Amino acid sequence: MFHSPNKYIFASPEPVLPEGIKKKIMIKKDELVEEYIKEAAPFAKPILKHLRKIILETCPEAEEKILHGYPSYLYRDGLLCGILAFKNSCCGLFFAKSKIIDDPKGLLGSHSPLKGVPDGSLSYITDMKKLPSDDIIIGFIKQAMKLNEDGIKAPGVRVGNVVQNLATPDFFQKELDKNSKAKKFYNGLEQIKKNAYIRYVLLPKTEISRQSNIIKSIGWLVDGKEKDWNKGNGRAGRIKSSVHINTGKAS
Repeated sequence: MFHSPNKYIFASPEPVLPEGIKKKIMIKKDELVEEYIKEAAPFAKPILKHLRKIILETCPEAEEKILHGYPSYLYRDGLLCGILAFKNSCCGLFFAKSKIIDDPKGLLGSHSPLKGVPDGSLSYITDMKKLPSDDIIIGFIKQAMKLNEDGIKAPGVRVGNVVQNLATPDFFQKELDKNSKAKKFYNGLEQIKKNAYIRYVLLPKTEISRQSNIIKSIGWLVDGKEKDWNKGNGRAGRIKSSVHINTGKAS
């Protein structure tokens, strides 16, 4: 507010933008990420810069920071995605909730022969030509944004003491419907044990691997076995699991 001899002059309020026009959001870049890209191998720099540009332009509200040693992007109180480079080898783009991102071509399977590449990665990118189209990458980012906006957790995640009620995928339900014994045992499992099977059949990114996991799952269910029945204390763990399943009592 300014004072003049004759009257008071008030500063104009912020103008109201016409409908359909959004206020431009200033993209915030992290200096440590700048340093990460600067120190990357020559082949990796253009890849990292390109992926970073797409992420920040698609989700300008994302918080950019270094987590676990590589550039990560947080959005709506959750990890959205991250980019990383392995010295003199390859780059990758990973998504925290890749298991529930629609990926019909199986691009987010970790195809890198290197250890340390996160699951759900668009990985082993050795040059710009290895990248899928910008539209595909933007599509993945927008899906990940929507999942965070809706507060959807990755499959099998506990929220406090509440177990998520994951839906049985249609392709798995069709196979269960073909086998009454497997279906009956599956339907009798508590939700947390159903979730283990659901995660197992959702995990593969290729149709061949998925069919393999489905076949194994149906076989285990026919035999009256919970997912991960053979884990635990070696043979004793398997026997204990079998006794628990067949009698309803732990040995």
